[in-house]
Amino acid sequence: MQADSLAHVNNTPIRYIAGVSWPRSGHHLLVRLMKGYFGAQFSYCEFYTEHLDCCREFPCTRSQSVSFSKNHDFNLDISTQESVPYIVQYREFYNSVVSEFELHIRVHGPESDNKEEFTKHSIAKARQYKVFLRKWVEKEQGKNVLLVPYESLISDTEDMAIACIQHFSPGSEIDLAHLRSVIRDVDGERVENHKIVKLHSVGVHKSRDYRQFRYYDDHWYRTIATILN
Repeated sequence: MQADSLAHVNNTPIRYIAGVSWPRSGHHLLVRLMKGYFGAQFSYCEFYTEHLDCCREFPCTRSQSVSFSKNHDFNLDISTQESVPYIVQYREFYNSVVSEFELHIRVHGPESDNKEEFTKHSIAKARQYKVFLRKWVEKEQGKNVLLVPYESLISDTEDMAIACIQHFSPGSEIDLAHLRSVIRDVDGERVENHKIVKLHSVGVHKSRDYRQFRYYDDHWYRTIATILN
């Protein structure tokens, strides 16, 4: 990448965006893509983890120094503000809950790794997911809200990333060569067997197939489908 092009990217003004994300919907992939594109100017805060210096508010009260923050809206009590831009990330439920269950096991221990727990967990999540979609995806949102489906982020990464870049920096010129390099070399992760495995410079890769999950069966699928429908 040319030095003048890099300077253009690094000097691009970035506004704060409040991120609302259904779990395992590619939020951290988007963070890595935006960080790779904007460079050190892009700053991220996730108040679900322990930070010594964090306002613990959503939207972030330190928008002058933070570019992006995340809230899962677990309690479904977040309301949008017209003055704040949002990115809403979501994903087809079946793959998301399989991935999220691996994290559930890490928190609750290996004794929770059984079919009964998976079924109980996924039923509760399916009910929550249905309300999340109704609130954030299915109803009409203002122009300050950008919807980013995980499947589009994976299958049409360049166009989806451009939409996000322009949401962070309205009117900015897109450096396609730089963006394509970021997409090609972005780090990834795989969540399976109770572990998060970091994947270095793998680029954007395909989603899992929930039908290959150890506790999948047709009865489970029909149970979840009934709830979602």
